[in-house]
Amino acid sequence: MYEQSLRYEKNFDTKNAFKSLEKAAKLGHPEAQYKLGFAYENSRLGLKQDYKQAAKYYRMSAEQGNLDAMFGLAKCYCFGNQPDGAQESLRWFTKAANAGHASSRVELFFYYMGMGCGGHPNYDSAEYWMEAAYSCGTLSEGDRKLLEGYEKKADMRLFSINEPPKWSDAEKQQRAKRAQELYEKGLSSSRGKDRDTAAMFRYYTEAAELNHGEAQNNLAILYNTWSPVKDSAKAIRLHVQSAYNGVPEAMYNLAIIYMNGRGVPVNKRKALRWMTRAAEKKFGLAQYRLAYWYLNRKEMQDLDKAQYWASQRGIMEGAKVRQDKADLLESIAAAREKADKR
Repeated sequence: MYEQSLRYEKNFDTKNAFKSLEKAAKLGHPEAQYKLGFAYENSRLGLKQDYKQAAKYYRMSAEQGNLDAMFGLAKCYCFGNQPDGAQESLRWFTKAANAGHASSRVELFFYYMGMGCGGHPNYDSAEYWMEAAYSCGTLSEGDRKLLEGYEKKADMRLFSINEPPKWSDAEKQQRAKRAQELYEKGLSSSRGKDRDTAAMFRYYTEAAELNHGEAQNNLAILYNTWSPVKDSAKAIRLHVQSAYNGVPEAMYNLAIIYMNGRGVPVNKRKALRWMTRAAEKKFGLAQYRLAYWYLNRKEMQDLDKAQYWASQRGIMEGAKVRQDKADLLESIAAAREKADKR
């Protein structure tokens, strides 16, 4: 029946598709039940939107373990004026999220941010579900962008960073060209015996104001290390800007800042998130550090992930980092052997 309904639907025969789907659903087919619930929720197959009917079929499927149906049922409770809607919505989102459903984890993030269906602010829980969503292998690109966009806006507010103006394409190219020229002058000032830190600072500052990511990161390092301008708050703000501009070294630096609580509260989830992003961009030191954390930090320990990241080859990776990774792989092998003997 279910397969027949798919054939009818493929041929745009919605009437017979619905009949076959309904029969399959009543015979207990979980996918048919889910699909019928989806049709009622979203006015498909010629049906009028009916949250009560949608919830009925979603529940049948959810009780057979269908995670998408749990998610759909939670939405029906949220938007369909169902009895105890907010409470039941939270229950089904949580059940699906605990079983690994990525979109349910995203919904729980927004719930605990005080948004969504009857949301109650609990920022520790929101952070937990954000990290759980990011770590879920089935997170859709749309949900990922949604989370990243919200996270970026929250960080911009937290660190009092203004979004760059909306420039035309021609202005963007012109500013990018000028920023690159200034950045390269800053690099030139940093080389050789005639290193000119004041010139570096001046050029990097001008380039950073034009939103040049590498210049922002280098300027942050100067604010951390050069005594005439030392200012850790400005350094963190610049690392944040640079990280969101896609600079892996800034992502690495920001991860260390969050892990150690340098100028910000310790936040191990954000530290792990930024270190992973840097490692995914093939920043060798981040790959090593991530592997080290997965091996040595009890709250993060995962030997498979440790081995994966220690085995990766970074771009322009130095001999020391390569040797550190090799040493780490030996430690991971020893940890596995020890675990096998238990």
